[in-house]
Amino acid sequence: MGVIMFFGLFSKEKYIYLLLIIVLALPSCMKRVSISTNTFLNSRSIPDGFSPKSSFSIAPLKQSNNQLFETEIENKIIKILQNKGYVVTDPDHADYYLIFDFGMTSSKQVVNVPKYVPGQSQTRSGNVYNGWKAANYNETSTSSGSIVYVPEEQTLFTRSLHLTVYDASLYKQKNQEEQVWQGSAASTGEDADLRDILDYLLVSVFKNFGKDSKKMINENVFMNSDYLNANLKLEKNYKKK
Repeated sequence: MGVIMFFGLFSKEKYIYLLLIIVLALPSCMKRVSISTNTFLNSRSIPDGFSPKSSFSIAPLKQSNNQLFETEIENKIIKILQNKGYVVTDPDHADYYLIFDFGMTSSKQVVNVPKYVPGQSQTRSGNVYNGWKAANYNETSTSSGSIVYVPEEQTLFTRSLHLTVYDASLYKQKNQEEQVWQGSAASTGEDADLRDILDYLLVSVFKNFGKDSKKMINENVFMNSDYLNANLKLEKNYKKK
């Protein structure tokens, strides 16, 4: 059965309703995440970025209520640095201190969402005359439905990740905290699962590790395991979503 014949089986209002279902279902089938990333470089200290085999010591900015999640993030950062050819070591032997922070905030906003309104049914009745005979008839017709936009309050969550790198030698010699690189990535959406989004924030911020992005970079990424496997290159493989 061809596509045209298939849709021909539906009335106009049913066709509109089916089309609306397809449109509304697409976001769930093709889930995307919008990410904004910004990175800054201290060009005086490291004009060419981090040298190969540079060593880093990793630590959270503050103690989290979820220490296991914190450790999970730290282990991922360690693996990413190692995959890039850097060395992860203790504070006494590190060239740089990498401090990370993460979090999530919420806000409410009103958005217009599409809603299908069925058409109105009308019934007409009367008599049809055929010569001297009369016959009664009843005829019901339904007008086409329509799509209207209805305001709806939604809760949006901003998930964020911040990385700051300090010069370890200056701190050890002069107790001076000098930032040499800073990167941040944030995403706002309806998903309140920070853990589900954080890997995508890691990918975005480490794309410009040791570099100056010059401006905020906005990108839309389809959420799938192949993307994470290709960019994070962690020991485990991500399960298909």
